[in-house]
Amino acid sequence: MKRILLLSTFIFLILGNIFTPLISGYLEESSYFWYWTSQREIIKKRYNYIFLGDSQWISGIDLSILAKNLNVSENDILIYAKPSQQLEGIELDLKFLKSKGITADHYLINLSSTSTTVNKVFYTFKNLELAFGINSWKILIEPNLWRTFYKDIGSYFYHAISEFCLLLKFNSNTTSLFKIIPTIDSDFTTSKDLETRLGPNIFDLLNSTKRKNLIMKDKLGSKGLWDWKNYTQDNSSNECIEKISLPKLDQALKLAFAKERKESINILQRIATHSIDMRSDLTLVNIPFTAQMREIESVFPIVWKSLDSPEKRYKMIEVPSNIFDLRHYNDYTHFNQCGAKLFSEILSEKMK
Repeated sequence: MKRILLLSTFIFLILGNIFTPLISGYLEESSYFWYWTSQREIIKKRYNYIFLGDSQWISGIDLSILAKNLNVSENDILIYAKPSQQLEGIELDLKFLKSKGITADHYLINLSSTSTTVNKVFYTFKNLELAFGINSWKILIEPNLWRTFYKDIGSYFYHAISEFCLLLKFNSNTTSLFKIIPTIDSDFTTSKDLETRLGPNIFDLLNSTKRKNLIMKDKLGSKGLWDWKNYTQDNSSNECIEKISLPKLDQALKLAFAKERKESINILQRIATHSIDMRSDLTLVNIPFTAQMREIESVFPIVWKSLDSPEKRYKMIEVPSNIFDLRHYNDYTHFNQCGAKLFSEILSEKMK
């Protein structure tokens, strides 16, 4: 009986790992992006610039403008950003890239209220990192990360088992018959959007998800940039013509970003040490959200100011928020192509 049980378990693990990639097309969008990143092929070399952080980079960079203004080739700039990314993930990515012979003269990391406070985006990140982080297994042997990623001994062992059975990782991140998890925008989802999410026939939902992920993959290309949540064949306009309509956010949402995450600041100091060890410069960038979103950022302005100390081992760039309006955004936090052009012009000037 034990032999049959062991054999059945072994066969389940093998078949699960074989068929898991076939499920990847049905992942929800943030999960699919992380999965795509884990499969991404990157040229091994020392780049001029590597951008690390979250989806603000993904939608906010116009690579041609940045390269031209910095007088470097587009191939000398690497965008290695992921939705909901946090500093814990950035530290793991830095170590992974270095282990593969991928380094840079200059590293840029974007910070915001979503990466320096305790909020829903942070909890989304934990799921994504454990499921799709390239070096997620290293969390198991890094005691300084256990408090961040594990609630108890059970979650530790579940992660350990999932490293051998990939199907367990995909189970909680698929838009399919398995389970639907909230995305980064869950705090701002309307009831109409919820009906749209849950209403369609399951097979229509599966086909829609796969179609969107294929479009995303095509738009990401090899650069890792995407006009955020644009699933049409065309990109948003380069011209700043139409303003999007965004309702004012409930001021009660300030509570969602009111608690500073002390661990993130400690990790930032470790990242600064890594950059010095690699003989590289580190720059922190404050990319402006929409005015509506900035109104509920109760703690981040204080955190940002506290980072600007005489002892800091990094540079800081704060892009002025008053230059942008709703013509430049796709939603509360992401630039459209028009905004990306303007932002890239300003950022490249400040980087010189």
